[in-house]
Amino acid sequence: MSPIVKTRPFCSDLGPIRRLEVHLLPPYLPEFNPTEQLWQHTGRSSLPVEGDTIQCERFAVRLFCHISEFQAESRKPDDPSGYSLVPTMLLAGESVTLWAPSARQMDAARQSGTTDLSWRDLLVLIRDAQDDDGRPRLRVIARKEWLFDPDCASRQRIQHGLWHAEFDSAIRQMAEDDQSRAVEEKRVLVAKPERGWDWAREQIDGKTRAFQLARIHYAKRRLPPGLLDKADKKAGTEIDKVGVVLRDVRNHEDALAAARAAFPVEPSIYGYAIPAISQRPAPKRDRRAKEEFTPEGISNAIRVAHSLSRSRLRTADEIMKMLGRPDVKEMRVELKRLMAAPNAGEKLLNEIERGNQAISWAEALAPKSTYHLVQSLSGLAVVMASLVSGLIASDPSAVPRGTRDLSLWLWDNSEGLLQKLSFRPAPNYTGPRLPFFVAYDRTDPTYSQINKVLETLRQLISEGKIR
Repeated sequence: MSPIVKTRPFCSDLGPIRRLEVHLLPPYLPEFNPTEQLWQHTGRSSLPVEGDTIQCERFAVRLFCHISEFQAESRKPDDPSGYSLVPTMLLAGESVTLWAPSARQMDAARQSGTTDLSWRDLLVLIRDAQDDDGRPRLRVIARKEWLFDPDCASRQRIQHGLWHAEFDSAIRQMAEDDQSRAVEEKRVLVAKPERGWDWAREQIDGKTRAFQLARIHYAKRRLPPGLLDKADKKAGTEIDKVGVVLRDVRNHEDALAAARAAFPVEPSIYGYAIPAISQRPAPKRDRRAKEEFTPEGISNAIRVAHSLSRSRLRTADEIMKMLGRPDVKEMRVELKRLMAAPNAGEKLLNEIERGNQAISWAEALAPKSTYHLVQSLSGLAVVMASLVSGLIASDPSAVPRGTRDLSLWLWDNSEGLLQKLSFRPAPNYTGPRLPFFVAYDRTDPTYSQINKVLETLRQLISEGKIR
């Protein structure tokens, strides 16, 4: 809060004196002042200071995903499709806008095992998922012919683009119903006719910087796979293929602006090529912030959260339940901090390790509850089993047969017994709660859950699936 200083004259025995009064102003909220355009832009696109919970809560992240072209370079069968990341995108952003989703593509992704989400679940989320102000959390944007014409030419050219009677008819109906609504309240947005080809020709004819950058990125194969595929399939010269790159870059930027989103979700390590070619201005950031949001950082953090939630959040009901939890805003703040980190997986791993303070033997021997007592007895059983096993090794005849059998059983099963009895929350854990929120639907993890999450993160980082 900034102070405001006022001076007020008053009289004393020494004559007129000016007295200083200092008043603290409330936090400035530019979104309530329609004349503050610069402040409004900064509020939408500047970064929260790391650790500043209040500012993180106010900082709105609006995501955009060209979901039909969501591909990673590896193209491995176990790489998630864009549709599988919808739950964690909804957790990460206050709103998520998808470009022209395809029910047929979702069916293909489900058959290949790269997503568990069905097009029916997606419809439910588009129709019913809302924020606290009643605005849609998940929206669709596409061109008019895609939304309303089952036989449009653009559908014929795209794999899995053919009209789906149930899904596309439902999306069309929502678009018709939303025509009179304000933009922020629409579930389906109708994009303006494309200007990509005209812009591409201007860049080529003028040999502009955008043309030179597109030519370099294409020659070095430094483009997202979906964009690279379309350019390769274009018949003609290299310039014709570069024209496809320029056209798609312009259309992508226009769609991002129409969706009123600041951050695209792109899994490719070459996602930076699109804003570089279009020369999109970098988002304003808080000058005090040490880190900034990048498309790569956002996508990586979303993939990290998704990798921990693969056994959950498979249906619309599960996702709606997650979004309705009272602590979902706190979890979104944690995820935003990961999105501002260059290596979200490693950052999360380190924070969990620092926050995982194992219970000491002194605490275990002085149980404070029934759960503590059960765990203490389990630990003592392991100690007894190890002692008896030592006696058996030195002099088997000194130990009765029944005791030997019991001690050997305890030794063989003690590890599993302790794991099964690890059902109470870890009392000393002070690390992030997000991993357990998405993996186990709880924020008070047990020791076994902490170890499981740590094991999963280490494996995924070592395999190069997250960083």
